Amino acid sequence: MSAWLTGQLDLSTQSIQACEEWADEIGHLRSRLHALDIAMQVAFFNRNPSGIDRVLSKIESISQADAVPVIAAKRQIFRSWAQVRNGGDADIEAVEQGLHALHGFGVLEDTPFYADIAAEVRAQGGASSRAVGRLEDDIADAKATGLTFWLPELLRRKAVLTDGAAAEAALDEGFQIAQAQNAQMLALRNLSARIDLGLAIPSDQVATMAEKIGHVSDCRLRRQVANALGI
Repeated sequence: MSAWLTGQLDLSTQSIQACEEWADEIGHLRSRLHALDIAMQVAFFNRNPSGIDRVLSKIESISQADAVPVIAAKRQIFRSWAQVRNGGDADIEAVEQGLHALHGFGVLEDTPFYADIAAEVRAQGGASSRAVGRLEDDIADAKATGLTFWLPELLRRKAVLTDGAAAEAALDEGFQIAQAQNAQMLALRNLSARIDLGLAIPSDQVATMAEKIGHVSDCRLRRQVANALGI
């Protein structure tokens, strides 16, 4: 995941494959499930429902997977997202149940990541106002707990679901946090949202990205942003 966040996409793919193969070889249940959890996260960012389906099917083939309730909750959330991406109805209740379970298990470090997925499913299900309201709470929680790793994505989601000054402020804050963490792929996703929303990119962000983008592997996201910035 760290390789993906910093824009080393080939290394990310290789590392995920190596983790899966190593975990399968040693047969350690939690190592296998952890490797697959990371693979699902990267598939989500790559907007790859078939990749998520592959991982979910593999998890379901592991006989003891249901003995790890955290994985069952995450699987429920991912299933709901993949269903929406494949053109199905948004199962908001299933996502809410999965999130509630994660909170109950005390799984806090990735809660903002799954909160972002939940916001997307809610919005796709026609509950945009509810999604924004929950996002505000999730953003406040991430700041209060110091779990800011995925905060740029929550702020990007807020911008996509709102407009005007609120959207710009959310994107400005998210870009700064992404850069502070050297999460160049999140910074690119932030700028991509600006482009899609028709918002101007501040000159200081253009300058920063012009310096950083050379460290990111070639991909659709990089090409989109580079073309918009003229670099």
